[in-house]
Amino acid sequence: MSTFLVETYLNVSTRLDGGNYVNWKFKVLSILERNNLWPIVSGAEPKPTAMAIIPDWEIRETKAKVLLRMSIKENIIPHIRDCKASKETWGVLKSLYETSNTNRIFLKTKLLSIKMEANESISNFISRVKELSDKLGDIGEKVFNTNLVTITLNGLVHDYQIFISSLSAREKPHVFDELTYILLQEEGRMKNFNLGSNNSDLALVAKGKQPYKSKPWEKIKGGKFQAKQKGMAQSKFPVHDKRNDDCYYCGKP
Repeated sequence: MSTFLVETYLNVSTRLDGGNYVNWKFKVLSILERNNLWPIVSGAEPKPTAMAIIPDWEIRETKAKVLLRMSIKENIIPHIRDCKASKETWGVLKSLYETSNTNRIFLKTKLLSIKMEANESISNFISRVKELSDKLGDIGEKVFNTNLVTITLNGLVHDYQIFISSLSAREKPHVFDELTYILLQEEGRMKNFNLGSNNSDLALVAKGKQPYKSKPWEKIKGGKFQAKQKGMAQSKFPVHDKRNDDCYYCGKP
């Protein structure tokens, strides 16, 4: 039964490998609670002394122990191989990944230096920030809301600098969940604005009113230029002579 539970809720990629402890703990704890096994693993329900109920307790203990063993990857097995009970197994895993000072310093450093990558979505960046915060919370290192907001804003790419400046005018500081919502809205607005700007630029260039920021033509015989973009008349591009006409590419003579 325990093996079935693991296969149902935990695939190979989500089993404990040392770096995914927070997510692993959340899932395994849910399975244990759902099947009334957590009281045994936590120690809240020790082995009974009444002979009549010992067999039932031992069956549940075996289920819990097998579930924990089957929910980890091969590299973790040496750490729990000598554990005889589910409570002992849980305690070893907790001591390895929750109370390690080295792990605490690593996570804090990683969170403080986190940066949004080029072309990364806001939702993905926020998820990375939240995951590191949750990992620290699980080892007793709570990240306060104001710090989380500051870390998030400092990690945004340059495109959001004007947006960040506008937030500084607000008297009441944002909470992290509110900031997440506002950033998602800003991301959508920026996408729509960029799309609209690109279309407007093409229209102005086609009318000969604005230099295009990339070469929309190619040189052909006779020193003339032929438009590459659909709808852009060739007559709008000057003959390549010595007149002091402004260049449609750079705006200079």
